[in-house]
Amino acid sequence: MITCLSYADWLLQFGDGKLPHVQPAGEIELPSDLCVSTAEELVDFVFADLSLHYTDESWISSRAILCPRNEVVDMMNDRVLDLFPGDVVTCLSVDSVAEVDHQALYPVEYLNSV
Repeated sequence: MITCLSYADWLLQFGDGKLPHVQPAGEIELPSDLCVSTAEELVDFVFADLSLHYTDESWISSRAILCPRNEVVDMMNDRVLDLFPGDVVTCLSVDSVAEVDHQALYPVEYLNSV
């Protein structure tokens, strides 16, 4: 499989228009080492060594898998979350105040900003 450094070099060449392409469609052939066969391979490539870096916010935030549909996003999120140690915790938000007396103290705009 391709390394992150060689992928970055390939991506720069792609962006600079330096890769050979097929006319007239302008298609570019991907190197076989850039291709993966399964979602697991993709997750393993993007989040390699997650067990060593799961507490490093900058390392985590520098990685992403873009998906075309929300169903695929949910599937990929579940796969990545399964790699993290510990239990998954869902945090819910609130955008209203139940007590009428306190509604003026906490406008909806403020609650949405928090």
